[in-house]
This record gives sequence, C-alpha cells and structure tokens, in this order.
Amino acid sequence: MSKHAQFFSRRNQVILHNENHQYTVEKIFEDNDSYIVERDFYLSTQLGIQPKIPKLLAYDDQKKILMLEHIKGELLTDVLGYCEENNDTEQACIWLNMAISWLLSFHDLPQVLEKKWVIHDINLRNFIISENKIYGFDFEQLREGSKERDLVRLIAMYLHEDPIGSEFKKRILQTLKGDLMNRLDLDEKMYDEILKDEIEILQSRRGKKKKE
Repeated sequence: MSKHAQFFSRRNQVILHNENHQYTVEKIFEDNDSYIVERDFYLSTQLGIQPKIPKLLAYDDQKKILMLEHIKGELLTDVLGYCEENNDTEQACIWLNMAISWLLSFHDLPQVLEKKWVIHDINLRNFIISENKIYGFDFEQLREGSKERDLVRLIAMYLHEDPIGSEFKKRILQTLKGDLMNRLDLDEKMYDEILKDEIEILQSRRGKKKKE
C-alpha cells in the first residue's frame, strides 16, 4: 500500500492510499475516545440505507486506525462556493437541501435516536457530492444533544462560509427557511433564536482562533 495524498484534518491523520488504482482512506486517530465513538458508529450503521456514508473496510484498535472506502467527488463547501460564484440560487438550494435531508436521516437512525446523538462539530467540508448523491463522514465528535440545534448549526456554518453572511446566502436560507421549520416543528421565533445563538458561538470560536 502506497501513500498517495494527505487530507486536511485538525485532529487526526487522514491519508488517501492507491494500490493498483484501488483507493482507500486511512484515518489515524490521536484520541482513543474519538476513535471508539467513530468506530462504533460505523459498526452499528447498516450500509445501503440512508444516510449515505463510506464503508468501513477494516479497523485496528491498537493503532486507532479506520480504513474507509474512498468516495470520489467534490466537497459540499466547494460546490456551494461554485454556485455562489455563478449566482446559481436554484442549484445551491438543491445541494443545501440535500445536506439537510442527509442530517435528518442521520437523526432517524435507531442508534442515534437511542443515544440522542448529534454530530455537533458539523462542517460543510464533511459532506461529499458524488454522482448527485451526498455522503457524510467524520463522526468522532458524536455526543448527546438537540437535533434542532444540529440542523440549525448547519445553516449557521453555511452563513459563515466565505464570503460570510453574503446576500446570496441569505436568499438561499430564506428560500429554505419555511420548509426547515416545518421539518423540525419549530416556530419562527424559536428558529431565529437558535440560529442567532449558533452564529454567536461560531463568532466566538473564530475570535479565539484569531487570537491564538
């Protein structure tokens, strides 16, 4: 197995391998608890159902390594960026709505319902568009929390993609707002309060990173 490339990751080593044009992703964890959380999620999730995730090919508990299927495609953050560059509101709505549907499907998984899990550290870089399907990955930060906040956090993350808070993004979110409120059974006041709170949390985190 030969090293082919290394993906960006703040916490772990994520390496793309190529052996005779067969691509796999090796994820080497720094933290054992995070490794166990992600390993157990993959082991408990039945493949072939929604939401779509990479296949777990192998794992090594001693070395804290997961070997995963490589999904060839484009990151959601890049695809939405292309839409904004080309002022394509229709396609941006489609892709973002697909991410929302993926996350709702995640929250309907039996083990997620049982443990009241949320992804929490949600990021548009953790979604891949491949053959008009959306895949999610990176489950090491699963923890108990609120489904509503998890979904609205995705919206806050989109607003904070560069260019931050653009008029284009606001148009997209206004278009999707009513449907999302219905799917989460939230009234407008509650939705706006959660969104405001999540934006303030993001701003606080980014402020700390700049100081560091």
